[in-house]
Amino acid sequence: MKLYKFRPLGDDLSFCRAKEILRTGQFWCSRFWELNDPMEGVYSFPAADKVRIEDLFSNKARRVICSFSGPEAFSNPVIWGYYANGFKGMAIEIEMSADEVQKIKKMTYAKDVAEWSKTDGANRVTKILTTKLSRWKHEDEYRYLCNSVEPVEKRIGRITTVHFGDPYGMTVNRCQIIEKSTELRAFLAYRSELQSLAKSKDIACSFVTVSVGKVTANCPTNADERYSSG
Repeated sequence: MKLYKFRPLGDDLSFCRAKEILRTGQFWCSRFWELNDPMEGVYSFPAADKVRIEDLFSNKARRVICSFSGPEAFSNPVIWGYYANGFKGMAIEIEMSADEVQKIKKMTYAKDVAEWSKTDGANRVTKILTTKLSRWKHEDEYRYLCNSVEPVEKRIGRITTVHFGDPYGMTVNRCQIIEKSTELRAFLAYRSELQSLAKSKDIACSFVTVSVGKVTANCPTNADERYSSG
């Protein structure tokens, strides 16, 4: 099973975080209230039962989450825009073993938040933490859940490829655009260093371009490597 972790490369902090992922193979797992959905972890309840509500919150607070994206998100230029800084970022591809896949949950997208139910039993918290409103469906999200009361780094799957954004890679005047953009030149410098790190770890690399809404991953060319040197 292949999944993807999008990362921006817009500044030194995001570069250092991406570098640490490639160096260690570990990903950051967060608590549900630290994620970007304001309805994260929210559910509907048939009655105001304070004891059960507090019990559910306590159980949710003992789980941490690492979000990944599926193939549909990887092929969606909008997701690259959101989470990879407008193609000035990357998508880290991981391969999950059969055993590891059991720990991954595909998100359910619904018209309303998850409902509390007596029949959910031990799966109640998992159901709540893997249900989002249908407006988020384009994210094609998968979640790794594990027990922890604090954010933690975990080795999840095996990193096989780093797909770097290649902004304006399909344009004939790319050089002129790069010359005018300090942000692009900084990104290409970050990309060049991460390419070298990936190579030292035997991790494959590709450059991803977008053309009329189509996302295409290509092997780096000599010209691309020249530009990426900054």
